[in-house]
Amino acid sequence: MIQKSSNLFVEARDLFKMIENQESITVLDCRFDLKDPEAGKAWFRESHILHAQYMDLEQDLSGKVEKHGGRHPLPSVSELEELFQIKGVSKDKPVVVYDQGKAPFAARCYWTLKFLGHPNVYILQGGYTDWIQEQYPITGQPTAVSRGDFTAHIQKEMVANYEDVKSLIETNSGVLVDSRELVRYQGKEEPIDKKAGRIPSSHHYFWLDVFTGNRYKSSDDLIQQYQAIQQDQPIVVYCGSGVTAAPNVVALYHAGYKHVKLYIGSFSDWISYEDSIIATGDKNLK
Repeated sequence: MIQKSSNLFVEARDLFKMIENQESITVLDCRFDLKDPEAGKAWFRESHILHAQYMDLEQDLSGKVEKHGGRHPLPSVSELEELFQIKGVSKDKPVVVYDQGKAPFAARCYWTLKFLGHPNVYILQGGYTDWIQEQYPITGQPTAVSRGDFTAHIQKEMVANYEDVKSLIETNSGVLVDSRELVRYQGKEEPIDKKAGRIPSSHHYFWLDVFTGNRYKSSDDLIQQYQAIQQDQPIVVYCGSGVTAAPNVVALYHAGYKHVKLYIGSFSDWISYEDSIIATGDKNLK
């Protein structure tokens, strides 16, 4: 049985015990580098946690880029079911996901599996970096797994689309959280997307601020960090393409917030609509 540090995370020592005791568990390696898309696969081939299967952000966890939907849209539900089954994911078996540690990719995979309705998904606190530092065993050899039987039961309340965000703004019925760097939020710099700025009324909470070292902050620290947001408010979190927003989503869950949605298309989807309004400057910073 998995010994977890919360309903979100598992500690390296407990994952090691499960592996050592040959307990039934699926481990997914989500390491990736947005600036070098081949790096994650290379890292995995070099070394990874025993029995882990590799999950590529762009080839596995993202679908085809279209006119709308953003730079990292979700694949179809049937594609995700097939993918996770191939990786050994089953409905009655816990899944542990990890990345480098201070990174957004395990959070994106965690959110995806929870959105698809898997009941037992956990993020490895500290990621692979801390696993190595603690000198737990690794391997460079691939591991064959039996096909899993996971089937999706979509949790619609976890995701927001363009129309949802537009309605939230028009009715002032919730809080928008922008997870990008401050200069992108302010519209001073935009190194990736075609337009600079932010979605109107959004508040800035940089995604890297949810970490201390390679670990997610404690729930108490995160409650303090998000204190300007009321617990009962609906929250929609976005970034550039729905990837670096995921750690803020996880952190908000860890802080006790229940009504949290990921805008999966994020800013790259928002600006794909010609009538979308874009804000700049410091207003609504927090």
